[in-house]
Amino acid sequence: PLWGVPDDALDGKTGLSETMSPGSISTLFADDSPAFRVEFDSNQPPPNAQRYWRGPILWNFDGDTWSPSITSFQELSRQVEVSDQAIAYEVQLEPHERRWLLALDLPVRTDYPKALLSLDYQLISEDPITSLTAYRVISNPDHFDSPTLRPIRRMIATRLPDDRNPRTRAMAEEWRERYPDDRQLAEALLRWFSEQPFFYSLDTLPLGRNSADEFLFDLREGYCEYYASAFAVFMRSAGVPTRVVTGYQGGFWNAAGQYLLVRQSDAHAWNEVWLEGEGWVRFDPTAAVSPLRIREGSSQALNRSGFFDWPLISNLRNRVDRLQHAWNQWVLGFDSRAQVELLRRLGLPELRPDQIALLMIAVVIALAISVALFMLRGARARSRDPAER
Repeated sequence: PLWGVPDDALDGKTGLSETMSPGSISTLFADDSPAFRVEFDSNQPPPNAQRYWRGPILWNFDGDTWSPSITSFQELSRQVEVSDQAIAYEVQLEPHERRWLLALDLPVRTDYPKALLSLDYQLISEDPITSLTAYRVISNPDHFDSPTLRPIRRMIATRLPDDRNPRTRAMAEEWRERYPDDRQLAEALLRWFSEQPFFYSLDTLPLGRNSADEFLFDLREGYCEYYASAFAVFMRSAGVPTRVVTGYQGGFWNAAGQYLLVRQSDAHAWNEVWLEGEGWVRFDPTAAVSPLRIREGSSQALNRSGFFDWPLISNLRNRVDRLQHAWNQWVLGFDSRAQVELLRRLGLPELRPDQIALLMIAVVIALAISVALFMLRGARARSRDPAER
């Protein structure tokens, strides 16, 4: 691009991490800065319940923190067919200094030249995203991910530390006898979340060594990562392959600008359970506890009451973002690809980077000379004194 910032200028910027532990996502709730914007080819966004924006996929659990598996970064070897239900869109991703690219569940195509689609259906860039990045994606919401599960991945998806969470293990073993079918077990756990006094809240206490036990039987109050982690530990204790997915959920539809704005405060965590004959299936325990989180967003579910959360102010901020979106499109987004496209529309042949640079310099010089002559002519008209002129 024509402008930029030093590589270290974004150091310290908050955003979604590549690992997850209790409290890591709830800290983003106070950050209302944009994470990305999306324009759909149909000019209509999918329903709220389908707005799951896929980020890092987490397999490994050490008792405290979830992290990706080494297999998460392997490229998907086969090409997935685009279905009739496919959704085509363009994402403008804000810089976050990490390699993941956000995409709607489940991405199957992208035009980003430095991206690979992993075995986990996660878009991963070769380089960290350090500037505003635009890319097109096609997602198949009805696609079956991994109809068969390799033994090594099954082993990773059921592995737990041996000396943690004894109460959760005991409950999972008891429920396993009652619900031999994996889907029935997952749905029963979601019903238990909705029927028992669990609460969706930011006001949570730190968890100790047996985090799942403490949350499920004592605390029963937390943000999305608390529920996703406890759900995965329970299901794995019953021998069911389960992983954690982090990303974003929801977004504000700007009808005037025809784009979806997703903020950092929309960060979310959910689960995927591998079911025989169905592959990886999404289960969101937070939705069982607080359906309003999925329908209206995190700010509505948690009933924030700050000045910027007043409906009038919040709507105004979301609508003013249209100016930023236009700036991103026409100014920040004028990168090398946009420059080549502009030259093509002007009827110029495809030029090398050095030729484009020379052409731009020539245009700048021509504009500078024109402005200088105009200013000199104006100065002569204003002054009749030869010395002053």
